Amino acid sequence: MTNSYDQIEAVLIQGDLSRLNAEQRVEYYRRLTASLGLNALTRPFEYLNLSGKLVLYATKSCSEQLRQLHGVSITSISGQRIDDVYIVTAAATDKNGRTDCSTGAVNLAGLKAEALCNAFMKAETKAKRRVTLSLCSLAILDETEIETIPNAIAYPANNLPATQLVAGIRDAELILGIDDLCQWAKVNYPEAYPDASAVKAMLKQGGIKSWTRDTKVSELMTILADNAVAIDA
Repeated sequence: MTNSYDQIEAVLIQGDLSRLNAEQRVEYYRRLTASLGLNALTRPFEYLNLSGKLVLYATKSCSEQLRQLHGVSITSISGQRIDDVYIVTAAATDKNGRTDCSTGAVNLAGLKAEALCNAFMKAETKAKRRVTLSLCSLAILDETEIETIPNAIAYPANNLPATQLVAGIRDAELILGIDDLCQWAKVNYPEAYPDASAVKAMLKQGGIKSWTRDTKVSELMTILADNAVAIDA
């Protein structure tokens, strides 16, 4: 059986999260986001099966939160087309005056009209996100990069397929108490649950009066989600 040191080495040295069980991955995810000052419930990272390893990649939420936390500003951006490749270079600075630049490139071969416009914008997005991650010293792939990596398979953090050897992080696994649940509801259904009192009132209405170690988080999430959908309808 793999011992804990092998698991730690796999994560820290090889970057392979598949050696951890679901509980350990949740803890790692929570500690990583906390160390970076990110909100775990907004899913700043998702999973990627890369060359047989399970690794994390950064989502749009990650780069946007990092830009706000570190005061990252894009100072210049320029693009050029070389044959069928469009390359955008973005330069940025943070609140401490550090500067950096990165490029984003897309293949334009065969693209026309709206598809071509979207490709131009995608190259700009790639450049902005890559320079943000670099400036914030986060050496990790961005979601705009993974689709060009051969044999890479991306999974939402709450939806790793059951056929995988690893279980994945689910929303319910990130919720350990009423405060986490309130935050989840506020993030996902801000109009229905603008604050914790609205969440608790809805749970009370649904017959949930206390939180215990046996509380079924998925059922509480269903109650809150169904109520939010009913309000929107």
